Amino acid sequence: MSLCEQKSHAPCIVSNVDDLRTRLVDHTAIACAEQGIRRVALYGGGAHTRRFIRQPWLWRGVCVICVLDDFIEKTSIDGVPIMRADQLSSSGLQVDAVVISSEHDESRLYQNA
Repeated sequence: MSLCEQKSHAPCIVSNVDDLRTRLVDHTAIACAEQGIRRVALYGGGAHTRRFIRQPWLWRGVCVICVLDDFIEKTSIDGVPIMRADQLSSSGLQVDAVVISSEHDESRLYQNA
C-alpha cells in the first residue's frame, strides 16, 4: 500500500508518520549529496537525531560530523560528538552545512542556527 490513500478527490491521508519522517530525512540527505555537501552537523540532540544519526546519511555519502544541542546531557550519540552551537567554530570540526533535526522545535532551532 502506498504512503497515502486517496479516494476520488479526497485529500491525501498520511498513514504512517514514521515512514514520512524517514522519507523526509532521506530526501534531505539526497539534496545535501547533490549539492556537494558531505559533512553535516545535526542541530538538535533528541529522539529524532538519535534515530537518524547514521542513516540515511551514510547511504547518500554524507557524514554526520557532530550534533549541536542547547542542552547537552552527554558527550556523544553513537560516537558522534555533541556540543553547543556556539562551540562549533572553535572546535576545529569542518562542516559544510547544519541540518535541523527535530520533531518539535524546528522554528526555535532555525532561529538559533
